[in-house]
Amino acid sequence: MKMQKQLTFKQLLTIGSMLFGLFFGAGNLIFPLMLGQQAGSNLYPAMIGFIITAVGLPLLGVNALGVTKRRDLYDLSTYVMPKLGKAFTLILYLTIGPLFAIPRLATVSHEIGVAPFFDGPGSLLIFSVLFFAVVWYFSLSKSNIMNIIGKYFNPLFLLLIGSLIVLSFINPMGVASDQVAMAPYDARALSTGLQDGYNTMDAIASLAFGIIVIQAIKQLGITDTKTISNSVLKAGIISSILMVLIYAPLMWMGATQSSIFDPSTNGGEILAKIANHYLSGFGSIMLLITVTVACLKTGIGLITATSEILLVMYPNKFSYKTAVAVLIFLSLGIANIGLETIISLSLPVLVLIYPFTITIIILANLAPLFNNHTRVYQWALIGAAPFAVLDMINATPFATNGIFQPILTAATNYWPLFSYGLGWLLPAVLGALLAYFSVKGSHK
Repeated sequence: MKMQKQLTFKQLLTIGSMLFGLFFGAGNLIFPLMLGQQAGSNLYPAMIGFIITAVGLPLLGVNALGVTKRRDLYDLSTYVMPKLGKAFTLILYLTIGPLFAIPRLATVSHEIGVAPFFDGPGSLLIFSVLFFAVVWYFSLSKSNIMNIIGKYFNPLFLLLIGSLIVLSFINPMGVASDQVAMAPYDARALSTGLQDGYNTMDAIASLAFGIIVIQAIKQLGITDTKTISNSVLKAGIISSILMVLIYAPLMWMGATQSSIFDPSTNGGEILAKIANHYLSGFGSIMLLITVTVACLKTGIGLITATSEILLVMYPNKFSYKTAVAVLIFLSLGIANIGLETIISLSLPVLVLIYPFTITIIILANLAPLFNNHTRVYQWALIGAAPFAVLDMINATPFATNGIFQPILTAATNYWPLFSYGLGWLLPAVLGALLAYFSVKGSHK
């Protein structure tokens, strides 16, 4: 039997580093720092919860395509939901793409790196134009994205943030266990950490980045589906290890800085304080470079992934270059409505699609147990759907409406896990189990 070609460890390391670079944007920097400040003495259970959802779920998401041997999210979602798969794929990509996530990259970079120096009229517009010009330029080199992110942007980012981490270990700012845990970490550190991990949006993005990883592996000459699947998992594990090695110190730094600084209102402010503490005036410049590089590499990945899927969903309608240009201009326009507006508008959409995304991710990884039968997915998603809609309503001003308020109050008081944003979990599990037993022993 002919031996199948395998990736070398160096190649896997490059792809894993690329995947880490795609995931790790500015939000991945600021959320762990804020968690550390608020968790204080309850840092470690909160840290475990955060890593489960911010690292574990993205790993499973990337692996989902490999396990099911599907080409991309569109292929997987239309298999699972023949009538709704296209709409789900489009909503997911628009959420992590030009409507929310990509504009947020530019606005976060501006808020953290530029606004402390210059926040006058037009500063966001000027910065965002420059930011998206760079993203546009590198996104056009889609065949070389592994080198662009894995070999250049990512090492620069790791060098910058790594130097701060090393300095914090050499000369700690304080002791985490000495800091009083803030609510709700004082009573529910683990579950709050789990919810915080959702904020990175990486579980959603993982399904989109899977296509980039698979294409990078194929470009290295791997054609066997089983070998591709194994390589995707190995690259995902490398990326996950890198994420933990950055997340854990950041959370620890967020907790220890409370010994010398007053509480901050966001993670960007914490990062600025830490950078200036260790590097004085140079800290502000380093912060600008670190955050911008982090956002640029994620922006390049998201523009590339969204353009690729649009070509798959709407073949022969437009070119890759056209898709990139449209996404860039749309992202630029939305970025200039401001960070707070983007976050407030994105929250209801996120809480709506997260239950469906997580359900598909987990079931896809368990697919060999039920022969990847569509009924298991469908019944689980049907079970989750009503509570996903209620979660969405609960995140909007309509939550106080006379029609919805009694329903939301009853769900909060009586339905398991609804108050934690996980009311969909039990019906999804029950739906999957009922479907599993109904099709046991059968094949699609």
